[in-house]
Amino acid sequence: MSCQYLIFNMAQELQKISAIPLPLKAMPMLRRVRPHTSGGEDRLSALHDDLILLIVSRLDTRTVLSMAILASRWVRIPHKLSALDFRVSDILPPEYERTVALRKCNLPRDATLAGTLDGLKARCEIDTIRSFTNGITSFLEADSGHDRHVKTLRLEFFQTYSSICVDRLINVAVRAWGVEDLEVVVRPSSGYDPTRTYN
Repeated sequence: MSCQYLIFNMAQELQKISAIPLPLKAMPMLRRVRPHTSGGEDRLSALHDDLILLIVSRLDTRTVLSMAILASRWVRIPHKLSALDFRVSDILPPEYERTVALRKCNLPRDATLAGTLDGLKARCEIDTIRSFTNGITSFLEADSGHDRHVKTLRLEFFQTYSSICVDRLINVAVRAWGVEDLEVVVRPSSGYDPTRTYN
């Protein structure tokens, strides 16, 4: 995505927010600026692994796992992390939180619209927890055979009937990785029946 495109979109958003119309002629002329390159060299690859690990440890787990595919040298970096965060809220769309806020305010007042929103919210939770469990399962399968020591593991997921994948992750974390600090946050799910027990 180009810088020009982002600036134009920001100007449009600001125009929508403010009541004062912004004429297009008032906008400065934008021109494409090529990024300055220093002879095509990759400066990140020149850094020592310890320094890269220090930088990467400040990123969220999802970003670190994604960046591991950028360079073959970085494939082993996620295995050296001392803290892992798996949060379902990281993959929830922003519309979900807005829907939850509306429903907390008992909006919309129309029962049909409210039912539709509740259905969409429940569907979103199901799709998100499916993606979440698939991601954790893939992570565990890719991790088999690697020596890993994780000090802290943070989990956040929806309360559902099926917790096999999360149970497996906790089991591997405590037994194989030597996790010392385990933080588990269970978010209530719209479609969850509280009369059924959670494993």
